[in-house]
Amino acid sequence: LAREPPPASSKLVVSSLVVGHAKVDVWCRLYLPDAHYVPKTLRDTIQVVSLGTHRLDVKGAQVKLPQQTLFTERHPGEGSYGAVMARVSELYLPHVKNCWRSLLQHSNIFLGGLLSRHTWAPRQRRTHE
Repeated sequence: LAREPPPASSKLVVSSLVVGHAKVDVWCRLYLPDAHYVPKTLRDTIQVVSLGTHRLDVKGAQVKLPQQTLFTERHPGEGSYGAVMARVSELYLPHVKNCWRSLLQHSNIFLGGLLSRHTWAPRQRRTHE
């Protein structure tokens, strides 16, 4: 019985990735009990400080990301698609976390949004065609 080696798995190699400055306005609505991609302690904290709401509403929070060189010839991104994207997330996460003030101002997190722009002056979403 001749055994063949298993087929080789695919490997993604990104030898150069430069992402320019980005500014993103975020609108979303999350049903917290089903948002298992958000850590449970964070979901529970949001529910407590937002007066028990089960839904997180974000209306126009700004996320600003600086230009970054993510991968180079000397330090490429290698591995599965998931591994490379995990590295990209790891590099951008500190910048996203720095946008917490905008999230508070444009969501119902704190006291159900009663004292925030979320209730009194929400950003209007514009679409471009």
